[in-house]
Amino acid sequence: MHINLIKSFLYIISLCNSYATKLRKETTEVHEEIANQIQKISSNTSNQYLSVLLFKLNKKESL
Repeated sequence: MHINLIKSFLYIISLCNSYATKLRKETTEVHEEIANQIQKISSNTSNQYLSVLLFKLNKKESL
């Protein structure tokens, strides 16, 4: 009884870990796409706000 409960618990932890890993990967991909789009926009303009936003986004990704 206890062994099955422990196995079930470990399985649930494994599923949560897999889901968290997937979310981190997707979040990183979204941040990269946003950074690329901001870079395209800021290269076409001299908007200082976009440059600061891009800097902050890149700084967050490195954490």
